Amino acid sequence: MDKNLISHNTIEKNQSSKSPVCTRKSENSRECVPACHCSQTYVNGLPQKLIKCPVCLTNIVVSITQNDLKRAEMERPDIPRLSFSREFVNGNLSFCNTCNGNEAEVNCIECDQNLCFECARIHLKSTATVRHHITGIVSKLNSGASTPNSPKNKNHLTNGVSDGNVSPRLQSLTLGSPTSPNNNRRPERRLPRPSQLVKDNVYQRGNSPRVTDEKTKFDFKTPTVIGWKKNFSLIKKFDVESYVLSICPATGDQCWIAEAMSSGIHRYNSEGEHIKSIDVFNEVRDMTINKATGDIYVSCFTAKVIKVVNQEGEIDIFAQMDMHPAGIGVTSYGDVVVCAVQDFRRRHKREHRNRLIVYSRHGILKKEIERDQNGRIFSYPEYIDININGDICVSDIENECVTILDEDARVKCIYKGPPKGTLNQAFDPRDLKCDKDGNIIVCDINNNALHLLNIYGEYQRVLISEKDEIYWPDVVGIDHRNHIWVRELWQHSIKVYQNL
Repeated sequence: MDKNLISHNTIEKNQSSKSPVCTRKSENSRECVPACHCSQTYVNGLPQKLIKCPVCLTNIVVSITQNDLKRAEMERPDIPRLSFSREFVNGNLSFCNTCNGNEAEVNCIECDQNLCFECARIHLKSTATVRHHITGIVSKLNSGASTPNSPKNKNHLTNGVSDGNVSPRLQSLTLGSPTSPNNNRRPERRLPRPSQLVKDNVYQRGNSPRVTDEKTKFDFKTPTVIGWKKNFSLIKKFDVESYVLSICPATGDQCWIAEAMSSGIHRYNSEGEHIKSIDVFNEVRDMTINKATGDIYVSCFTAKVIKVVNQEGEIDIFAQMDMHPAGIGVTSYGDVVVCAVQDFRRRHKREHRNRLIVYSRHGILKKEIERDQNGRIFSYPEYIDININGDICVSDIENECVTILDEDARVKCIYKGPPKGTLNQAFDPRDLKCDKDGNIIVCDINNNALHLLNIYGEYQRVLISEKDEIYWPDVVGIDHRNHIWVRELWQHSIKVYQNL
């Protein structure tokens, strides 16, 4: 190092210090220190381009070479060179296309912009560009094939190819064996730019996530699962004290039954044996079980209240309502969906706002489902069940149809009966239930039949009819052993059918 530019006192004081900045070998020698563009700007602003080493406190001259400004250096000739180096356009230094102040060091493939590191960091944090692909700027001086006798090629082959442990694949890329005179030559073929390789890879995949791509929703229809054989047998008919308002599966072949003019719910098995009863202090119109917790939710029609019964038999008020709660169901998320009607006697008027009300698992009102873009959805929704795919199946006795909504409360389909000529009378739905396969079973009181619909609400066939001794089916239930429980209109008895 030039003695005129060095403080001799400082050298003597720090003779034993080792500095990663100046890395001097002796007093009279110095090295050129590669630096990034920010160091160059700093050094150029100093008098005589002097900088003080932070370790040895020695003033040194910093020489910056443009060819050494590399963020990455590769020593393998068989790998495309990807370096974060200076980009020159028409002989001028390329600056960041965003801030126009810093030197461009990376490139965004989607935007085709050169960016500095700071702008690239902000670019990848933005919502619109978070999934863009950032790659280094390939040096135009080094992107092509180098001359065989260039010092850089010799250095690469010395460090990479002449090694005795080199793989056969690497040897095949060179001209001749590692010990031959031609081993200092690189392949003559021109390697493609890494940025172009990345671009080709992105476009060839075809499903690269882009901000501008529209999300395509594919609705793959699975094969229709029926799960029910054609023949049924009446295995049991037993009487209860009053006509049944609701049937809800419990465990095995047992079901909970709610009776008119009774303030309790009663548990029976398929043989008609009474198991237990729980008094809820109000007449129950409908009930459902949360399969995750085992809690029973009951709708008290006249009292305008929804109650919950836990597994210990403790009763609590879940929600108070301004309307009469009829059918009730629980989603897989624990939300409670209730059919809310205004008239006590099943009468519908034009000014009535009958609808579905959705509560959270904590009894907080989440939303009301009343209208869509076509107007009012329901006239008098009385029965409801939640299917295995989250669809909300509602029996509207005033409109004489079954309306199926998806999880977002959008109408998927409306079932108004089978094709013409299939039945003798008009379709008049009552209670409905969904089985474990997603099929929907609907009571048709006019035709003395149970309709079987698939998970899409499409008619499949009549499941049980008059030939199976069923008349005016009004309430239906399915236990966990696939027994179908039916209460006929105004009857104080229950029929249990088994699929053969």
